[in-house]
Amino acid sequence: MQPPAPLTDDLIDEILIRIPPNDPASLFHAALVCKPWYRVASDPGFRRRFCARHHQGPPPVLGVLCNTSGHAGTSRFIPTSSLRFRQPLPDRRRWLVLDSRHGRVLLTNWDRERGPVDDPLVIWDPITGDHLKLPELPRQQEWTSWNAAVLCAAGGCDHLNCRRGPFLVAVVGCGHGVLFGLVYSSEAGYWSLPTNCVEHADVDYLACAALVGNALYFKSEICIQTFRSKIIKYDLSTWKMSAFYLPYEMSLWSTFTIDLPLSHLEHGPRIVLMATEDDARLGFGAVRDSKLYLWEWEAGSGSVGDAGWAQSKVIDLRTLLPADANSISTELVGFADGVALFFVQTVDGLFSIDLKSGQVKKVYNGGDIDSVVPYMAFCTPGLGAISAGQELGAGASRASKVQVAGASSSKS
Repeated sequence: MQPPAPLTDDLIDEILIRIPPNDPASLFHAALVCKPWYRVASDPGFRRRFCARHHQGPPPVLGVLCNTSGHAGTSRFIPTSSLRFRQPLPDRRRWLVLDSRHGRVLLTNWDRERGPVDDPLVIWDPITGDHLKLPELPRQQEWTSWNAAVLCAAGGCDHLNCRRGPFLVAVVGCGHGVLFGLVYSSEAGYWSLPTNCVEHADVDYLACAALVGNALYFKSEICIQTFRSKIIKYDLSTWKMSAFYLPYEMSLWSTFTIDLPLSHLEHGPRIVLMATEDDARLGFGAVRDSKLYLWEWEAGSGSVGDAGWAQSKVIDLRTLLPADANSISTELVGFADGVALFFVQTVDGLFSIDLKSGQVKKVYNGGDIDSVVPYMAFCTPGLGAISAGQELGAGASRASKVQVAGASSSKS
């Protein structure tokens, strides 16, 4: 009896392309079956076909980056798939994860008392371990607060495979009662001149920005006099800035936190900014008394001042979370855009809640989480090796490539 004929590349492709994108480790294991399978899986054309097949929605959430408030004050990568990623930098600095979008992660060095410090921002690719250090931020005046976001800069991009393409980093901050914004372009290789707006609103560095259309939205810290926080809009097409308040109801929530330490009070109620399901409007979520409140920004007939907030949904988390996790101290700490996946910190650990399916998963046993930044990307073989390192800034077990803007790459 003759052995069966070997599978053709087309048949291997059809087998591999059906592996779910949220289980990249299975794709890696399948690629290691034999040389023909690895050749097919590592081909750039396979990645394009794989992403296109599974692109009915956004990329899967491969893990979450948690900014913690424990004694170490560091950040951790917690995989939500079967794949492990490399550590970003081979040193022991304390890294704050500011943002993650379009397959990139934005990091800065930070201090528990002062927040983000003066070191350059770093772009990190968790899959390959590569990182790019940006030029230092131009500081023409003293900054009292700031935050930043990263996004793809390619026009008309479907974001299937743009992690190595051009990108922008937008910084919004406050100094001497003036809001300012500036942008770094990877294509230009330098920071833009700042855009100013006469408005005082200290920027909350623990609240991730939301991208809606061509605008980024940031949350401000709470004003002690009014107990209200603002939303800062930075339009990337016109470079104009504006600010408007969160709903008045949120200020009433803030009054109930008056007995907390000042470091907690400054940030106000924990909210996560997001785009609505149709990506057309700004929204946000907040938790109080074990209920998740969702709000949407209703555009008015004129300027921002003519618009207002509308509460769109209230969800009782006690019907979703395990009994051991229910308490009045439940806090909303993160959101994955496009998949309606919320992350809540409870007395029993960190949980993810999928509003579309109602599925609840325990992500992490630990506590002291200030914020969660989901990492979403398609991952296929040939993009980088797998490593078991999880803690950011804990000392890499293997050296990785380091790139500095405007200079050739070198191996550390």
